[in-house]
Amino acid sequence: MLPFRMMSSANEPNSEVPEVPHLKPSQIKELRHACYQIDAPRSLQTTLEALVQIRYDTGLRLVESLRSMWDWIFLGEEALAVPLWALKCGGSRDGTIAFDLGADTVRTLATLARDTPDRADQPVFTRADGRKLEPELARHLIITAASASGIEAHQGSGKRVEPSEFPSQTLRNSTAYRLRVVEGYSLEDTSGRLGDPILEITSRRYEFWD
Repeated sequence: MLPFRMMSSANEPNSEVPEVPHLKPSQIKELRHACYQIDAPRSLQTTLEALVQIRYDTGLRLVESLRSMWDWIFLGEEALAVPLWALKCGGSRDGTIAFDLGADTVRTLATLARDTPDRADQPVFTRADGRKLEPELARHLIITAASASGIEAHQGSGKRVEPSEFPSQTLRNSTAYRLRVVEGYSLEDTSGRLGDPILEITSRRYEFWD
């Protein structure tokens, strides 16, 4: 595990480090369970858990994740193959980038797949009525789930962030935290994993975790 800069006190925020709201691995697990506490049909609860898991496994942005199609999911290979055009920095280039999916994510997706028999050319993330899940609703549901469990995001300064204040990058930051601090990825490898176009972007946000 890579060391990270120690704070003098949780009550004395350090202005020298960036505010990068993120959830730790145990909190991601809590958030997954909290998806089943929201007032929604079971299919939407499962869909929301799968969205949290895919975003955490891959580091994809919310809009990028919501573009996922069933044709991109390979349950046997435990992978998600995303066309470059679907990524913010992919432009109009041909080709795909493959992301490994965790075993828990694959199990959740398998449950969704059983409930979606005619899923060819269909989006993965839909509402209970079959319409595509919009970013605004997805964000609202994630915040609602986090609020139900009292999950607060950590920041570099030691401050906490309530769910209603979670920025859209929170789950992406959580992936970066796992890569940098838990799994020991270098900045260069983290940048490549997140698909940042230049290393400076990754360094500016996550270098303080060295």
